[in-house]
Amino acid sequence: MKLMMKVLFFFALTLADASLVSAAENQTQEQIQAAMVYHLFNFISWPEHAPKTHQNRICMAPDFPGQTALFALENIQVKNKPIHVKTCEDTTCAKQCDILLLSGDVNPLNTTLLQSVSHAPVLTLAANGWSLAQKTLVSFYHDDKRLRISVRLSKMLASGFKVSSRLLRLVRIIDNEDETNEVDEMDEMNEIQGVQP
Repeated sequence: MKLMMKVLFFFALTLADASLVSAAENQTQEQIQAAMVYHLFNFISWPEHAPKTHQNRICMAPDFPGQTALFALENIQVKNKPIHVKTCEDTTCAKQCDILLLSGDVNPLNTTLLQSVSHAPVLTLAANGWSLAQKTLVSFYHDDKRLRISVRLSKMLASGFKVSSRLLRLVRIIDNEDETNEVDEMDEMNEIQGVQP
């Protein structure tokens, strides 16, 4: 628990100063990944119609990598509520989550879980695998051996999610499957509908 809190604190610093990202080499990829998932709760607002009864629930497909570090988030507070982490093997479970983590591999279970929440206020994230990442709202990717985040911003906004401009300064924005944008200027980001300061 103490180690995970240190990782979360470190990642919070990277949000304030992107130049610190290079220091992430002192942490494992799994810990950095878990910290990134944790901070999604801080910098993304869920649609207004999202049920208030299951906030801060992280669900993982059984083949999602780095589960040990993610389970270390259990009961850590974010926005004055504890995080709950579990694995999901059916659609009923997936629909009760706030964040659904998929491995990125196109297999029957991942495809079924993703389809089951296509119209639900669930933030979907693919760990790797470009095929499935094209269909999730958020995905991880590696850039010069560093773990990064990409977001399909247009689809997120259309689904009712709101994204902090602080997060957008550190992610790659994917407008569609063929085009990517790097957003660096604050003024440009604040012009995007739904973006929060």
